[in-house]
Amino acid sequence: MKKVKNTICLFAFVAVLCVTVFSMQVSAAEALSQTFNEGTYYYTVADGEATVTDADVKGEITVPDTLGGYPVTAIGDRAFASLDKLEKVTVPGSIKTIGAEAFTFCEDLHTVIMQEGVEQIGESAFYCFEEWEGDTYDDEDWPAYSSIYSSLSSVTLPDSIKVIDDYAFADTELCGTLTLPKSLEKLGQYAFSNTYIDTVVIPAEVKYSDEIHITSYGFNLNSYYQYVEDTVIRIVTEPGGDYCVEQNGLLLLGKDKTVAVGYFDRKAERVTLPDSVKVISAYCFAEMEELDTVTMPCVEVIKERAFNYCKNLDTIELPDSLTTVEDYAFSNCHTLSVVNIPSNITKIGNRAFFRVKITGDIVFPATVKEIGENAFAECNALTGVSFMGDVKIGEAA
Repeated sequence: MKKVKNTICLFAFVAVLCVTVFSMQVSAAEALSQTFNEGTYYYTVADGEATVTDADVKGEITVPDTLGGYPVTAIGDRAFASLDKLEKVTVPGSIKTIGAEAFTFCEDLHTVIMQEGVEQIGESAFYCFEEWEGDTYDDEDWPAYSSIYSSLSSVTLPDSIKVIDDYAFADTELCGTLTLPKSLEKLGQYAFSNTYIDTVVIPAEVKYSDEIHITSYGFNLNSYYQYVEDTVIRIVTEPGGDYCVEQNGLLLLGKDKTVAVGYFDRKAERVTLPDSVKVISAYCFAEMEELDTVTMPCVEVIKERAFNYCKNLDTIELPDSLTTVEDYAFSNCHTLSVVNIPSNITKIGNRAFFRVKITGDIVFPATVKEIGENAFAECNALTGVSFMGDVKIGEAA
């Protein structure tokens, strides 16, 4: 009988323990999803750290470094969006991350000071835009956008920043000189497009990476919105760094100058790359609407979207050294009518020559092993193709 009682007690203890553990798990899950508020700030808590998720503020503010006794380490996505009376923001160094669209549509925001310690600025964090529904730009497949007025003209970027994501400061009033943070590991596409920045300083500490897009495509005022008389951005590089500048704004990588990173004279009509250049980086010449002739004597790789939307490009001689043309490399080069396929090329990426006005026939040498999806789609003047070897061909190539 005593054994039975002990067994019953054991089962009861286990049951109570299970209920207790389950309740603790539910409480923890509820805490993660629960929103708290302190004054005009709303926040969530995870792992003992607070994230600002919403606020009702105006004028000049300093984002709190603690809320509810928890250290604030992040500003969440859209946390301050559409606060049209917000004018000046100081972000303390305890905050590591500023989320996507965190301050978008803050039309009166003119000054942002980020203190040392901030590490990441999310996509479109300070971008002001709206989409025109049912409309498209230039009859293409992507929507047109109308810029909402932005007052943001002053931003302090500490050297602790590692990531500035796509469109982070696009369509703002930033002007003059921008010095990139020394810890920078990623600079997204269009990060500073449609601004008035005229000088970009690249510290020696900024190392080359495919994630750092230093191109006129990401900095210059875009002709979709307005005409800009001065179309050359000055690039300043520090001695001992990975970058150097020559040829009217041609940004090159390293002492050997093997990679063309960006080109900053957007009104240039003719460009000749030095023999040292083996790689043309992604977006290097993208949307240079006046460019009509490019000479690249020793290039081996043309990366994605390198010449995307160069609408007046009509002359380009692809060298025999070329082995790879990546996705969208010449997409929407509407006037490019003659394309030679070099004898050593092995791969042509997806939509590499999409909507290009190629006339006549194309012969693919035996070295070509792969042609991506839609690589030559909508090349309506193309009359025929021939293959000298076995090729893997993507859908609708």
